[in-house]
Amino acid sequence: MHYPVIVFNNSHDPAERCAGGIVHARIGGLHSTVDSRKAPVQPGASSTRTRPERFEELYCIIASSQEPCTVQVSAECTAAVLCFMENYPGTIQDFKAVVLTTTPDKAAEGSIIKTFGALVRMGMSPSQARLLVVQAPRDLPVDEVVPALITYLKGQYPTDIPAVAVLHQSPAYSRVVEHQLPVPAILDRAIDFEVLLREARERGEDGQTLRQLSAKVLAQRALLAQRSEINDASHMLGLPAISQHAVLQPTLSDTEANHAAFSSSDATPALAVPMPALVQMGEVPAAGDRGESQHY
Repeated sequence: MHYPVIVFNNSHDPAERCAGGIVHARIGGLHSTVDSRKAPVQPGASSTRTRPERFEELYCIIASSQEPCTVQVSAECTAAVLCFMENYPGTIQDFKAVVLTTTPDKAAEGSIIKTFGALVRMGMSPSQARLLVVQAPRDLPVDEVVPALITYLKGQYPTDIPAVAVLHQSPAYSRVVEHQLPVPAILDRAIDFEVLLREARERGEDGQTLRQLSAKVLAQRALLAQRSEINDASHMLGLPAISQHAVLQPTLSDTEANHAAFSSSDATPALAVPMPALVQMGEVPAAGDRGESQHY
């Protein structure tokens, strides 16, 4: 099912950086992060990292794919992607949903309002947009967490207010980013670091490997403790649960297209590496990976 979603991050907050993985866990399919930083890509044939100047190639892969696609745009790349969309009118309308993430501070509210307005001018329908507020205090309603944003939406689009979902304050997301956990695979229990730790212990792996896996186990537990809230947020965003547990593999043509578009050092394809080596590199073990892992 062709269902492309684009996620615009407003900052490098860990919860915002997890948003693409959360969307990906919901819809499955392909996943790419538009990011200007040099960062490793976690294992998985359907995950890539794209530099902003190569967004056109990524767009062509998305447009030609029959699978769901999640594109996460990191904060520093938003301007470049918006410029591309302005140069090619109608591009934003190709995405079934546009998710904008933000933290609850005044500067972030001003930034997301500016981005929202720019996207509307480029043709995005307000009903096409979804807003995800992260690191929200648990004791406040959303209209008190981001008052300027809610006031803007009610004033500009009183009959077509976008869905607003919330992820509350939690240390889980910083642990996920720190240990580079594959959010979709963990949420769907396609990978379990407790099992991997037990198996590594039975194989007699060295102490460093076991310690690193133990840290990932704790990060996994922290993320799973937020699973119910994450599911509620995904539902609130109105995203269809297209393939929450299926193993989605790219077709031959998709694989060839990814190789052609991302063969340079600007976008590193995933490689199959033995588990101990991955742990030492700070990557996620390949065992049990669905090929849908998020990367930073």
